[in-house]
Amino acid sequence: MPSSPATSLVTWALAFVFLIGIDVALTRTSVLWGPTAFENSGGIRTVFPQTYQVLRKIYAPEHQADQRVALLGNSRLALAIKGFGVESAIDELRPGRDIAVDNLAIFGAFVGDTAILARHLDALDPDLVVVTLGGAELGRAALNPNAEGPSSLLEIGFADAPIFDSSIAARLDRWARTVWPLYRFREFLREAILDDLLGRPDPGPPPQRFATRMDLFRHLHGERAQSVWDAHSRFLADQTLDNFTAYVDVVGPEHLKRQRERVRTALPIDASSSAFVTLDWFLAEMAGSDRKVVMLLMPENPVLAQDAAKELHRPGRLAYAAKLASELAAKHRIPVIDARAWLPASAFLDFHHPIFEPERFERRLAKEILNALDS
Repeated sequence: MPSSPATSLVTWALAFVFLIGIDVALTRTSVLWGPTAFENSGGIRTVFPQTYQVLRKIYAPEHQADQRVALLGNSRLALAIKGFGVESAIDELRPGRDIAVDNLAIFGAFVGDTAILARHLDALDPDLVVVTLGGAELGRAALNPNAEGPSSLLEIGFADAPIFDSSIAARLDRWARTVWPLYRFREFLREAILDDLLGRPDPGPPPQRFATRMDLFRHLHGERAQSVWDAHSRFLADQTLDNFTAYVDVVGPEHLKRQRERVRTALPIDASSSAFVTLDWFLAEMAGSDRKVVMLLMPENPVLAQDAAKELHRPGRLAYAAKLASELAAKHRIPVIDARAWLPASAFLDFHHPIFEPERFERRLAKEILNALDS
């Protein structure tokens, strides 16, 4: 005997309630956001576990605070800050201020990847967002190609954007991620469940800070640490570009090759480039929110100023990119913090990534955060 319309409606309603219950049980609890082995195993491409860790900070923050600050960026920001270093610096400057600072940087994030991540910030509701940018980012595509960036894992929102695939299938996928958390986080949930089913060993997270540079080199390079340290020591004693490139060459000749290739193949920087158009859209979205936003131009390695042959950088390009980015920020009434000269060459791991002496960057950033929050 066929069921009545009323019975069918009740069945669908019960199924919907059951689905919501399953969704909440999986996506708002430790089932998804608890400690996982996959984020520390090294068996998944770097961007995947880092994106998961950033989303955990957004959707399952460790603690509440009177004020929150979200830092957006890529590996340059990720390596520049160690653990709760900025929060500790804030405590020293203004004891008693309850400010949580969430570093949401992801390796391989281009301008568009960061813009897509920013759409998730409503869940965290920060009082201040610091958008970090390096000059080279405007000389790239808007999104990291070959799925090496986090954008494919993060796209949400009903409104289109310059970087979104406008096909019907892509839109439906993005809309489903927007309204259905279980679908949004399905890739991460699958790995978390597989951790339990397969009994994957968890090696634990890497150290946040190292007592000495040699300790860091041992962690990164193993048996080669001594030769890397010797080359790095020669640079510290005589901080020339030749000594720095010799050190980088010991770390790995591919790093020098990649740097020269990036300089040769960098895209034009102008107002019509995809990265510039995307940054314009991104800053417009950020300026339209009810939270404070500042842009920070990331520190540049001053040793590159010795690159007279211009094989490793294009100083005019970097300066022009900073100028364009600052003009865009001004257009959207977003203050700019120029941190390009904040750090010495000795603070850099390579040509772009500050990692040594993190307190220098953390203290300066802490001061700027307090200024922005109090303005």
